[in-house]
Amino acid sequence: MAVLWVSIGTGMARTGLGFSDPDPLRYLGTDGRSRALFRAGLLLAAVLLAAFAACVHQRRSTPRCFLVVFLIGLGGQVVAAIVPLSGPGASPAVHTTGGLVLGISLPILMACFAAGSISPKVWRWPSGTKIGS
Repeated sequence: MAVLWVSIGTGMARTGLGFSDPDPLRYLGTDGRSRALFRAGLLLAAVLLAAFAACVHQRRSTPRCFLVVFLIGLGGQVVAAIVPLSGPGASPAVHTTGGLVLGISLPILMACFAAGSISPKVWRWPSGTKIGS
C-alpha cells in the first residue's frame, strides 16, 4: 500500500492535482508527467500484494477462495494499470472492466477471509486473544 500511495502522492505533486480535483486518478494515468510513475506504482503494488496474499494464505490457513479472489482482483488492477483509459478502441471498456473486477473482488475477499476464521462469530488475533464475540 505504501508503494501505491507514494506513487499517487508523487504523481499528484508532479502534476499539481489535488484530492478535490475532479477525477485526479484518471489524470494521473493519462498526464505525461505522471503516467509512467502511476502505472509502475500500480504494477509494483500488485506484485507486492500478491506476495502478501500468499503469506496471509499460508500463515492464517485461509480458504483457497481467499487466495483465488485476491489474485483475480489484483489481475483487474494490473489490467487497469496496463490498458489506458484514454486509449483507442476498446481500451476504455477494458480499463473500466479491470477496475470493476478489482472493486467487486474486495467484498468477496473479505467474505472468504471471514469464512476461514476459527469461528464465524469470533475473530482472534494470532496470539489467540478474542477480538469480538
